[in-house]
Amino acid sequence: GGKESDTIFGQEGHDLLMGENGDDQIVGDPSSNSSVEEVGEDSVHGGRGNDIMQGSRGNDIMYGGKQDDFIYGGKDDDLMFGDQGDDTLLGEEGDDTIYGGNNSVTDADLLGKDFISGGAGNDFLSGNHGEDTIISGADNDTSRGGKDNDLIYGQLGDDILFGDVGNDTLCGCEGNDTLYGDNPELVVAVGSQGQQDELFGGIGDDLIFGNQGEDQLFGEGDNDTMLGGEDNDSLFGSLGNDSLLGEAGDDFLSGGDGDDTVTGGSGSDRFLINFNQGADIITDFNINQDFLVLPDGLTTDEQNLTIDAVGNNISIFWNDRLLVTLENLSATSEQIASRLTTLDDSFFI
Repeated sequence: GGKESDTIFGQEGHDLLMGENGDDQIVGDPSSNSSVEEVGEDSVHGGRGNDIMQGSRGNDIMYGGKQDDFIYGGKDDDLMFGDQGDDTLLGEEGDDTIYGGNNSVTDADLLGKDFISGGAGNDFLSGNHGEDTIISGADNDTSRGGKDNDLIYGQLGDDILFGDVGNDTLCGCEGNDTLYGDNPELVVAVGSQGQQDELFGGIGDDLIFGNQGEDQLFGEGDNDTMLGGEDNDSLFGSLGNDSLLGEAGDDFLSGGDGDDTVTGGSGSDRFLINFNQGADIITDFNINQDFLVLPDGLTTDEQNLTIDAVGNNISIFWNDRLLVTLENLSATSEQIASRLTTLDDSFFI
């Protein structure tokens, strides 16, 4: 393309298109009527400038270059790099691999705030550096936020989402999704990097990992499994029969609707007793360090609240309605009553 703002069409075949300087518009294959045999696999380089690039048919490789680029993958399985700048990358059809940055060690895109959408197909999406927004789209996608504070949506399909480094917000949306607040292969100092993630399961039976940092996990629809990981986390089960595990740290756990199984793990944990929302089981209540949090409207001197030993378990009732069972616990009703607190006296991350 050279200098200035160029319009470049690749036509059919395997083309190498380079916009170089200027705000260029580059189309790998403008024809929408080509047969499969005629489809070209193009290599498209935006170069400098704010470029618009379209791969169209074929398995294309596209590099946005510097500045703020707009890149369409088109049909088939494309490999796309936004490179530097605040880029918009749309995979559209096919199983695409999309990087918001450039994966360069010597000239990395450290500040680019990219928007990435996978579209149809089973895509791999990575924000790299910068505060990115990633929408997985249809089908079963894998999305990684990379560094900094990212916003990631799973959309349709059974997606795998990684927040990686930063204070990320992940929403699985529909499908049976797996959400990781951080990359489980990385060891990050929370105080220096910041790892306070928000994870939303959405509709479907989701698996949610907080990993490192003080995270908030929301199961939302259906039967979810949530693991808080390290540090002080808040886990909210919402609808369905959920499984909550706080793991390390001083966690706050609320099963929500349904008959939930709740395990605090190590640390001084607080378990919310949900009123008229199912009967939960707490598997590891520690009479010496854990607390039971009463819902709004109940106080620690509530006359209709009863505590009974049933076999090896402790059951707590309100007006003969079972609220929660503490498994494998030997304690008097007075000891249990001493561990009751109200919602106002509790904490949230």
